Amino acid sequence: METIEDLERNIKELKRQQAICKHSFGEPYSDPETKRVEYHTGGYTTQGTHINYNTTYREVKVPRFARKCKLCGKIQHTYEMVNIAKAVKN
Repeated sequence: METIEDLERNIKELKRQQAICKHSFGEPYSDPETKRVEYHTGGYTTQGTHINYNTTYREVKVPRFARKCKLCGKIQHTYEMVNIAKAVKN
């Protein structure tokens, strides 16, 4: 079983490898992100002069794209497909 120190050392080594890597990214792929969005369900309660609206959260999938370096495994994310597609061509 690995200790926390071992894991921290591994993370430090991976970050070092990614910093010196001459990235060669593959094709971008869809990698949607799930965000929690607050919305009002209607109605409210009051406590003195304060109004508390009845709210809840729902999960919303936000379109996101990613690409992975073939050499070091670094993953980059973006919400704009056009920019990442241009970067892949360069």
